[in-house]
Amino acid sequence: MSIKPSSEIVDSARCAFARNPRQSGVIALLGMMVLALSSRLIMNGPAAATASFAGRSVPSKVDAQADSPRFPVTSPVLEWQAKPKEPVSRNLFAIHLDSYPRAIESAQSTDAAQTVMINGQQMKEGESIGDLAVVKIEPGRVAIRLNGELLEIARPWPQP
Repeated sequence: MSIKPSSEIVDSARCAFARNPRQSGVIALLGMMVLALSSRLIMNGPAAATASFAGRSVPSKVDAQADSPRFPVTSPVLEWQAKPKEPVSRNLFAIHLDSYPRAIESAQSTDAAQTVMINGQQMKEGESIGDLAVVKIEPGRVAIRLNGELLEIARPWPQP
C-alpha cells in the first residue's frame, strides 16, 4: 500500500462526503470528539478516581458492644449472616431436559425401526454423532448417552 499525496486524500474525502454526506458528517464528528478527548488526556493526564459515601453509617459489632444503647444489634441481615451456611444439595450444572421440549422433534414408529430426529438428523437406535449416541427409542421417549452420561428425554405433551 502506497502513501497518497495530501491532495489525493483531500479529493477522496470530498468524493466520500458527496456520496454520503450524513455518514461522512457523523464520522467527522466522532473524529473531532476522539481528537478533543485524546488531547485533553495528553494535556491533563488521567484523572484520579475519588470515592465518597453519602449514606448513613451502619453500626458495626464493635460499636454495638460498646455502652451505646441507641444502636440495636438485632437486624435481619446480621441474623442471616450469623446462621451456618447450608451446603448446596443439587447439581448446579445439571441440564433439566424437560425445559427443552424441542430436543426431540419427532419420534416415528415404523414397521422396520423407530427413528428420532435430533438436531435435524434422523437417527436409529445404536447410531451416534460425536459424543451423542441413541440408546433406546420408545414412543414419546428417547434414551441417549451424551459424554458418557445416560440421559432420558421424554415429551411433556401427549403423543398425537
